[in-house]
Amino acid sequence: MGQCANVRYLDRIPAKGMFVVGADVVPGRYVCRTPGNGRWIRYPGGNGAPVAGRPETPGEAEVVIESGDVAFQTHMPGDWLRVGAPGTEDLDDGGVRPVVDPDLDPDLAARLRSRPDLLRHVRTGAPWPGERARPYGGDWLRLTVLALLTVFMLGGAAGVDLSPLVFLVVAAAGAAGYGLRLGLWHRRFGALTEAAKANPDRFCLPGDLDENGRALLARAQEAIRRVQESEVARAGLLEPGENAVTLPRQEWQIAKTLRKVAQLREDQRRLLAEEVTPQAEEALRPLRKALDDVEASVAARVAALERYAERTAEADAAYRAHAQVARVADRAAEYQDLLAETVADELAVAEIDRLARNAAELKKALQESLQAAQQAAVELPRPDEP
Repeated sequence: MGQCANVRYLDRIPAKGMFVVGADVVPGRYVCRTPGNGRWIRYPGGNGAPVAGRPETPGEAEVVIESGDVAFQTHMPGDWLRVGAPGTEDLDDGGVRPVVDPDLDPDLAARLRSRPDLLRHVRTGAPWPGERARPYGGDWLRLTVLALLTVFMLGGAAGVDLSPLVFLVVAAAGAAGYGLRLGLWHRRFGALTEAAKANPDRFCLPGDLDENGRALLARAQEAIRRVQESEVARAGLLEPGENAVTLPRQEWQIAKTLRKVAQLREDQRRLLAEEVTPQAEEALRPLRKALDDVEASVAARVAALERYAERTAEADAAYRAHAQVARVADRAAEYQDLLAETVADELAVAEIDRLARNAAELKKALQESLQAAQQAAVELPRPDEP
């Protein structure tokens, strides 16, 4: 913060005005919690187009001023408060990844999962690279005006008025170029942005959850990752088709339930922040108990996923041991032939025979470990259960 000592507003931005980033305000994530309509504009550096936004819901707006921004213009009902530095939006997420409803089109779901910045933009209005890449129509207008001024100067010097013709040529070329760039942007980002905005309830972000919810989802995602990245899963020994369907549904059910719990807890918190009558407090008690029960149910589901991951890890160990010994046992015949050609060493033959028996026993242990892992998967709660 020392390098920002001379900045005029360190931790807040007044509701109205134009402010220079680095001189008047510092980069960071800001929120405005004053209800009412408003608007704001970020001015990125370089050739970046201005980024405008409005509160999507009354009562709170959010914007991220990047370190490369030149200025920030605001017209809001209240001041902006700084709540984080740029790039720290996800530092408190505990490594939690966004979750997308697996019932969406698989290609669309995969593309949305790959763009958490877009999902955050849809949820909060925070900027994202696709937004900055959108061509700005003002470029075409500035080019036209500049060309006209140049023609006026050259034509005036030569005594020839070519401005109408040049205007038409520049306008047509600029419009065609802008249309092409806009079309390419829509092909790359536009459809995805529209799909995300059309399905705001079919994805869950870490910011949608409370602290307990993020911790539970992080545990679930880690267990799912361990299963999906296990050697036995990659070898196709864990019914890959079933896991490809079941595990994403488990993750989505957990995330969706925890998101609703967080919303209802926040509603209760806001109500209790007011003056609550004893009757209302009594009425809220069973509702709080219901949310605790739902969260406990989700915790049990997460624990079942973790048991599945543990059984899978045990199967991995058996799989590796079996593979290693099997490779050695495969050479047993060569050793036996070599011994037959030299000295009949009964002890060596017995050891090689024992190696082959160990390979068979390890194969049996592997099969038992796989059965235990598959049984753990069967014991998972159904994804459509609470």
